[in-house]
Amino acid sequence: MLEIEYKKLTIAGPKDKLFNAAHVIESAVGSLFLVVEIRMKQEVAQKIFEIITAVLEKENQKITTAIKAAEKVDQEKRFEQLLSRINNALATLASEGYTDWVNQTHIVISSIWQDKLWLSGTGKIKAYLFRAGKLASIDQRISMANATPMKTFTNTIGGQLKSNDKLLLATPQLLKYFPENEILASLEKETASKFVTTVEQRLVDHSHSAAAIAIDMTEVETEPDDLKINFATDTDTTSPNQKVLKDESGLEFPDLNSNDQPTSPSQAKPSKKADGSQKKLGRVASQATRLLKNSRQQIKNWRQKAATHPARKTRAATRFRSAPKTPLGRSLAGNISGLAKKTSRGLLNKFYELPRSSQILAVAFLVMLILFLGSIIVISQKKKQINELSQNEILLEKAINKEKEASDALIYQDKEKAKKLLVEAKDEANKLIAANILKEEAENLIARIDDQLDEAEGITRVDDAILLSELDKKSVNELIGLNDKIYAFDEKTNLIYLLDEANKQLTTVSEESSNLGYFKLAASYEEEGVIYLLTDTPALAEFDAAKKTLTKLDIEIFNNEYEVKDLAQYGGKLYRLVPEAKQIFKHTGTIAGYSKGTDWVMADNDELENAQSLTIDGYIYVLRADGTVNKYLRGKKQNFALASITSPMDNPTSIFTTDNLENIYIVDPKQERILAFNKNNGSLTAQFKSDKFKSLQDVSVDNEEKKMYVLTDGKIYGIVLDIKAE
Repeated sequence: MLEIEYKKLTIAGPKDKLFNAAHVIESAVGSLFLVVEIRMKQEVAQKIFEIITAVLEKENQKITTAIKAAEKVDQEKRFEQLLSRINNALATLASEGYTDWVNQTHIVISSIWQDKLWLSGTGKIKAYLFRAGKLASIDQRISMANATPMKTFTNTIGGQLKSNDKLLLATPQLLKYFPENEILASLEKETASKFVTTVEQRLVDHSHSAAAIAIDMTEVETEPDDLKINFATDTDTTSPNQKVLKDESGLEFPDLNSNDQPTSPSQAKPSKKADGSQKKLGRVASQATRLLKNSRQQIKNWRQKAATHPARKTRAATRFRSAPKTPLGRSLAGNISGLAKKTSRGLLNKFYELPRSSQILAVAFLVMLILFLGSIIVISQKKKQINELSQNEILLEKAINKEKEASDALIYQDKEKAKKLLVEAKDEANKLIAANILKEEAENLIARIDDQLDEAEGITRVDDAILLSELDKKSVNELIGLNDKIYAFDEKTNLIYLLDEANKQLTTVSEESSNLGYFKLAASYEEEGVIYLLTDTPALAEFDAAKKTLTKLDIEIFNNEYEVKDLAQYGGKLYRLVPEAKQIFKHTGTIAGYSKGTDWVMADNDELENAQSLTIDGYIYVLRADGTVNKYLRGKKQNFALASITSPMDNPTSIFTTDNLENIYIVDPKQERILAFNKNNGSLTAQFKSDKFKSLQDVSVDNEEKKMYVLTDGKIYGIVLDIKAE
């Protein structure tokens, strides 16, 4: 059994700005841990803390009472109910006008019972698990950005603890004084409790603030406790000492309706499935008795009729008559048929010669033989079904174990191992669904697997996308970001729009575009506050966002027979992507516009033939139709590749980044997703999926990488980002 040893840390900061607290509730059914940091006035912060601790105390008392009353208790469900009650209490506080605490609180709540851990939190809380020399951050899956009073605590995780595990629950302030590498170094050398002492000694003479609880899990030998959780069970018992009934034929069979109870544990009967087979045999035996009685009555009636029938003597005289000889040439089938008739006639004659009592017994024996053979078939089929069910239960258990192992791998950020295990577990669960066996359990397991696959693949399910504008039949295919504002143009009317987020509409900012042709591509130049628009003639225009003026520029495009796939601007230069020419053309600025384009890519030009889009942050990133990305510097291809993903991209259409962002964003319309990759090492940062991502067209991200704008299905959506590069 695992024993919990813990130590609390509370170092109070300026009381008018920051509230810190650590609280522990111990009981015979486990321990509850609470660490709080609230960045606001003491009065409201203290009230929030008291609300949460009051709910924890009350729920703990309920659990203890339920267990003492021998009720069935699901600890995980109780933990979720506890969080729900805290959410309701905080919602009541908000309804009284106290709302400033929302998004100003950093709280972690944990429950440990025996070797089980449950964890939830809000804000920028910190939770670490130290095991086997490794320090794993386990807070990413529970902390929820942009919490509301009704869903302050929403995400939870659970897992199994082991001997010598060390847990650290802390507020974000602690990380200012103790970075993760120092935490790891300390926990490698000392217990979690001693680590708290080290923190106290370092901060005692400083005006710092922090709160934490450090927990050590150690293996101890204990006597059984009378206070135990009574879990639900599927076992059942019935009596092996069943009564035996006799009918008038003298045959015996068990009374399966007997309510006798076993006299000792060793007499407990098998499971319900075996019990079902036994009851079925009982019903077969009862039917046999009824048939036996009916057979005796039918024979009695037949003999009475036969005694008075005028042809009785004739039938008796022909009982032993031989069958006529078969003529030559009769077919083999005819011979067999005649033999069968002769044999059956002989058996009937033998039966008629038997005494009356023997005839009754013969009929009864035949009926019982048929029923006995039938029961053997039923039992055999039942055993086969039970064996198949047992094998499938083993398969389900195997899949469940793989899902749990994958969950542990995710805690340690071993995503490749987790993905492999989850895919195997899902295949096994799908086999059960296909066979329509243990279907509900398998479907529930697959739902959990899909959630963990999302996490392993960095998939974020976007359910709260904000509709910013409907295009109302406007021919808009591109979003243009300029100084944290979103612009767009209409390919059919050449109108230029500004997205008005407050009023959720597109406002026209330019209408004049004579003698230019139709706009096809655009690129923004933030330093100058302008947007360049390439037309189909081809021509180039400059839109000044501040002045709201549109000016035609001089530019010589010598290869206008080829389609320009994309346009980008960086450092006062324009870059055109032309896949048919297998080249990126660079145009430098002149007094009146831009110069004639020159070849920019120096080698590996063939790889540009299937290029789809480009974006620039100093490097030029080129997205290809196969989902790969080439990275160039000064016209030379660099050593760069995107990380492999379980579902490769299929003909992605657009790529976006700026020199302010840490990631590149790729639009993958066929799989209805937007992917973010780290610009330095190509690792997958996130995948965004939503039911709203139908007919994805373009994406743009603000300079702080806090908000993403998505053009899809004739609408523009805004999505709050909470990602970081790996």
